[in-house]
Amino acid sequence: MNSRELIFLADLIETFRLSWPPDASQLRSAGIAGDQAEYWQLLTGAAATGASATTTSWLLRRLAEEVVQREAVDAAIQPVASGPCMVSGLRSTEDAFREIIDQAVHRLLITGFVLHNGQTVLRHLANRMDTQPTLDVVLCLDVSRAPGDTTDDLAIIAGFAERFRQTEWPGSRLPKLYYDPRSLARGAEDRSVLHAKVAIADASRALIGSANLTEAALQRNIEIGILLSAPTPIASVRAHFEVLIHNGILLQVPL
Repeated sequence: MNSRELIFLADLIETFRLSWPPDASQLRSAGIAGDQAEYWQLLTGAAATGASATTTSWLLRRLAEEVVQREAVDAAIQPVASGPCMVSGLRSTEDAFREIIDQAVHRLLITGFVLHNGQTVLRHLANRMDTQPTLDVVLCLDVSRAPGDTTDDLAIIAGFAERFRQTEWPGSRLPKLYYDPRSLARGAEDRSVLHAKVAIADASRALIGSANLTEAALQRNIEIGILLSAPTPIASVRAHFEVLIHNGILLQVPL
């Protein structure tokens, strides 16, 4: 039973269109037929406890308020998924990722562990940047050192930047690109990776999940995520990355 139905029942009681104890014929007269059993059980159950009409209508309105809060949470948190056997009504990760990009007007933050086939995966983002000149895009990616590789850190970063420009990025306007320099540590015990997968549009919409920036992750792999419309936690996640950049934990890749 949703909040509107609960409020409707309270209205019936308070305007004396429903006698107390309740009468089934009055429910039918009020236009309630298909869900009559549910309504009837709720009202007669309240009457059986000795609750008055006034008390019952008050409880119905309090219950409606709780339902409204739950409905708001359900609207603010939507699960998304990739892979086979999608449950009916479950949004795809790729669709949610595109929505985040489309809703960004001023700032867009995207983080990922792996980027493959950026010419396809990032095409929608590049088009958005080219048509929305005010949009500031920050892309945070992991830059890894191959096992046994003793190449200088700056050379690895330069190679990554060249690959990004020449192979991965499909647009004319480049994003700001950041990485965690600890991922290039020579010793495995000192190495870390940028493993977060987040996309945040301004401060209004966020996608947080397991999918990397690859075609497989967005379409075929079994991935799960949350599409979030809750300003306070979204602002906290964005602030976390902004602090990492401000404090030099994440460094900018020269493009």
